[in-house]
Amino acid sequence: MLSSLYTQPMATESNQNQNETFLKLLAQSEVVLHAYLRSLVNDQNHLSEVLQNTFIVGWKKYDQFTGNEADFTKWLCVIGKYEALKYRQSLARDRLILSEELVQQIANERYLCQQVAFLVTRELFTASIDFLPCLPGDLL
Repeated sequence: MLSSLYTQPMATESNQNQNETFLKLLAQSEVVLHAYLRSLVNDQNHLSEVLQNTFIVGWKKYDQFTGNEADFTKWLCVIGKYEALKYRQSLARDRLILSEELVQQIANERYLCQQVAFLVTRELFTASIDFLPCLPGDLL
């Protein structure tokens, strides 16, 4: 009888599919979201907190998401932006900080630089694979 108090109701198949889809999209978006939020929040401990809050809000509001898979990262970045702004507003109570417009401009420029660095690194990695010797039996 007590065990029935602790059992979770079975998730419906559509609910399970929705959860799986959310987790798949989240995994695909995580690197971009982390880089974007890193440009807004410089402290690693606070960055983790803002990132977790973004995941939680995204999870809670996923049923309101109406875009396609390509729009998910943008949608999550908007949520992350507002979570980062909440964090910055909490800092504003403690000390003087930069205006939101200046922070957004810096974040945009920093994010673009990170994206360029990622693409250059990927291209260099891809190009370097061509120079690796192929040995018989290798799976390359």
